[in-house]
Amino acid sequence: QLGIKAAIDVYRKADGTDIPDMLRRAIEAANKAIWSEAQARPELYGMGSTSVAMVVKDGKLYTGHTGDSRCYRVRKGKLDQLTKDHSLVQQMVDEGIIEEAEMETHPRKNVILRSLGVKPEIEVETQTFDCEVGDLYVISSDGLTGMVTDENMARIVRSTPSLSEACTRLVAAANEAGGVDNITCILAQYHAAP
Repeated sequence: QLGIKAAIDVYRKADGTDIPDMLRRAIEAANKAIWSEAQARPELYGMGSTSVAMVVKDGKLYTGHTGDSRCYRVRKGKLDQLTKDHSLVQQMVDEGIIEEAEMETHPRKNVILRSLGVKPEIEVETQTFDCEVGDLYVISSDGLTGMVTDENMARIVRSTPSLSEACTRLVAAANEAGGVDNITCILAQYHAAP
């Protein structure tokens, strides 16, 4: 809650048109809010969170993230992961130490290299994508992606006409698979540039 409030406040007050920079500053503010609270209250030492945020404007999708919360796009039925995890196992894949298929079962899969509130400063990754009418976007925590395969996620999203029902079904699928972590899921669909 601290992080979300700080990020929204900073983003809404931002003066400018550089959306990636605005997202970066918003997520940095979230980090600072969580870090400051943990420093002021010893019982909260070590609290943190991963983050992912998106903005759609003028036919573009802008993302900002830290950690292993993800943004996916479903375009013409195909699911693509748009963000890349800031995790030890992702780094190991990038370095060729393990295969991508090993990520979800690796014993160190929960080692996150970037997260909000753990250090006074955070490096935020931002990206920009072109939107197409009909694109669906899924924002999720690892409580969903660690339990539901990309294939099952795509199948659920494609086969469910209502976005809210698709969210409900995705969360249910994660719980049915074990539900070992907090599960967060948001779906949005792009209709047309205003």
